[in-house]
Amino acid sequence: MKWGGFHHGEERNQKNKRGKEVNYEKKEEEAVMSVILKEDHIKIVQKIKKRALVIHLVGIGLALLTLVIPLHFYLDRAVTAEIYRMIRSEYDSPSARYKLLTILRTKTLTIGQALDIADVVMGQKDVPLPLVLANMEQESVFKPEVVSHKGVRGLMQVMPVVWEMYIDQPFMKEAERQMRDPAMNVRIGLLYLSDLKKRFGDWERTLRAYVGGPSRSDDPTMDDYVNSVLMKTAFYEKEVRRKGIDK
Repeated sequence: MKWGGFHHGEERNQKNKRGKEVNYEKKEEEAVMSVILKEDHIKIVQKIKKRALVIHLVGIGLALLTLVIPLHFYLDRAVTAEIYRMIRSEYDSPSARYKLLTILRTKTLTIGQALDIADVVMGQKDVPLPLVLANMEQESVFKPEVVSHKGVRGLMQVMPVVWEMYIDQPFMKEAERQMRDPAMNVRIGLLYLSDLKKRFGDWERTLRAYVGGPSRSDDPTMDDYVNSVLMKTAFYEKEVRRKGIDK
């Protein structure tokens, strides 16, 4: 019995030893993985900082250039400033897209849908971001699958007749399939809003025309809709500022 107990004790000791070795190996692997991830993170941060430094140096160089050019080239400074602004916006846009994505991910959208919509929204300049978000909430509560009995579809509830208006645009290939694409729905909705704004001049008349048709741009019965959208716009204006999105 003593020898048997001794052998059993040896077996337990060996199992415990092997278990410790396995746990040690796992800890080593986890440590290596964390080091790799940390190194990757440092590289990404360094890359972003380097890109920011290059952008600022280019901007400073352009600014200095305007100081040494002859006076009759003075008006070109506006062009130089615009170039710098464009370069700077290219640097800021990934950050703005990410911040917009954090808003969209709180809605009933998949990550893929949110990414595509963020690209569309940040790729245009005519419709303010808070108004875009307010429109989507008003029209569909951010539900891309919503279809009314009149065939009005998607996040921005685009009417079939509006879809047909842009059917010949180069980006409208395979239009029937794209009608169910949330990002394309937003793209068409924004194009329509932009065109209405150019036609009617202010957002109140534009929103009346958006919901009731161009012939009702001055119809006061549309004002409940307009006021609701503008209230939501004010809310998202605060949200956009809180997120620090320069849009």
